[in-house]
Amino acid sequence: MSITDSSYNQIAKQVYNIEPSKAKSNGENPVLVDDTITDPNTKQKYQVLTVQDNNNDKDATNNNGMQAMAVAPVVNGKVDTSQVVIAYAGTNSSDEHDRDTDIQMIGLGDTASLRTDTKTVQIPQTIVRMTIDTTYTESQLKSAQRFYEQVQKEYPHAALTTTGHSLGAYLALIIAAENQVPATTFNGPDPMRGMSERAIAWVKANNAMYNNYRINFDIVGNFGAYFNDLLKSDKLGISRNVDAKKFYLNPIGYHDLAAFPVNKDGQIIDKDGNVVGSQYLSSKSYLSVLATSVRMASFDTLKSKWQKTGGGLSTSETIFLDAGQGAILGSSMAEAAKLGLDEMTSLKKQADSEAGALWSKVDFSIYSHLSYGEVQEIFASHGVTYEHIVSNFHEYTQTKVEAMQNLSTTFDTLKTKLDSAIEEKLALDNQLAGEFKTWYTGL
Repeated sequence: MSITDSSYNQIAKQVYNIEPSKAKSNGENPVLVDDTITDPNTKQKYQVLTVQDNNNDKDATNNNGMQAMAVAPVVNGKVDTSQVVIAYAGTNSSDEHDRDTDIQMIGLGDTASLRTDTKTVQIPQTIVRMTIDTTYTESQLKSAQRFYEQVQKEYPHAALTTTGHSLGAYLALIIAAENQVPATTFNGPDPMRGMSERAIAWVKANNAMYNNYRINFDIVGNFGAYFNDLLKSDKLGISRNVDAKKFYLNPIGYHDLAAFPVNKDGQIIDKDGNVVGSQYLSSKSYLSVLATSVRMASFDTLKSKWQKTGGGLSTSETIFLDAGQGAILGSSMAEAAKLGLDEMTSLKKQADSEAGALWSKVDFSIYSHLSYGEVQEIFASHGVTYEHIVSNFHEYTQTKVEAMQNLSTTFDTLKTKLDSAIEEKLALDNQLAGEFKTWYTGL
């Protein structure tokens, strides 16, 4: 299943309620492990897997105001941890650590630490007094990365995505970029100054993976990229700006998560009903990633079962598991290559059609003092010919398709060899073979 914009929006809303005082001010109960979050638009349910509240945990060294949680969708009554959403809370205006983070990290660019206390001292033998920093803790960004790593370790085969609102969006975008996973965020300030050069390059090359939805006229969320159409300041190319679904007398209404317009399918839309986001998370290529995650989760279940029943893995079990892991890898690569070929073929058709349309718009008869043939010769002298514009381009795109065809064939051959190897292994142990075959055919 694909997680919708409206679900990410609801998850980004509920992560605020991890902090008990914030939940109370929102008129809701604090979010706890095993709680269920329901998307009011699609009715999809999500179970909370883990939470972190740096203000109220036992670790006094990370008291920086960060809250985060990980959730997974409930599919057919079961929690599906093949995909896990990591959500980061935005600014709690009542929390001085959040306010300080907004100033120090987003405003001033300090992503390493958070100054939490100062004192005023007088310079000896002078009347000069100055303020010095006395207490530091790690930044929310450092804590956010540590939480991401914790979730990744607990769910190693899950397809991870991140979300958040405002400050939470800022954290979610940077963490997703640094770890090269998708993010769907809301009214997040421009994260570029908090990202490494490597992460910036990654996002620019893969910006379809990132949707930072922003409401027009929200001065908080558009910080760093306001008036983007005029100033072209969204250098990452991830802002998806829309009008609020209604007019707000109070400007802060444009910053609220409830301001985003969605359709019946949970997609954020513009005023004309057009889908705004990149839709990467519902693409065939990403659904292939999710399918691989499901297979690897199934693999872990079988491995765990065999480890428990025999007090460890026997030689035969190890052989079967190695074969199974190889089969998953082989089938996933073959599937990805096939999807790549389909996409490349589709792009070739579109590009070839556009090249032909471009050539058809060239009018050699509009020059009244030159013959049709003379105009063609002049154009040809500058390389503007049907062969150069259309035929050569068709040949170029065909070479790209053929290269992908060869790659797809290679992976299909690899998958066939792996399947043959598995059949050979099945002859080694009849008892294990039956269970393994049932598991393998169910992938």
